[in-house]
Amino acid sequence: MLVFLWRRWNGVAVEDLIYTSEQYSLHESWIAYICKEVLKGLCHLENKKVIHHDLRPQNIILTTSADVKISDFSSATIGEMSHSTSGRIPYLAPEVLANFGKKTIWYNSKADIWSLGISALQMAEGYYPFSRFPQQKLMKRIMHGPAPVLLWDKW
Repeated sequence: MLVFLWRRWNGVAVEDLIYTSEQYSLHESWIAYICKEVLKGLCHLENKKVIHHDLRPQNIILTTSADVKISDFSSATIGEMSHSTSGRIPYLAPEVLANFGKKTIWYNSKADIWSLGISALQMAEGYYPFSRFPQQKLMKRIMHGPAPVLLWDKW
């Protein structure tokens, strides 16, 4: 898939940048720039009533001309509200996780903002928060808190 994206946009997934950088960490100015550009994209999606559902560093592309692209809309839904539980668990907002098995709680595009926050933490520290937890404990931690924070002293 990365080869396809490279040919299409002549760029690279942010996840690959993280893993090829020193200490698996991007510089703060790059994190801020990428987040700012993704927020612009999310505002556009919100205006079109689209919820991405799978925003994560693998689906954020940085082109060689430093354009930031959001990719992989296979889980996206159209409408102001959703009760889908698609996406990768570490990046899902608490209200999305609360829907597993029920699909009774409606949420909006703000769930993608949570995913961007988790992605920003991964850009900073090289791994998503609570990455060492087994899946059930990870889900419980996301749903019941506390919210993840930066752990390295350098931040």
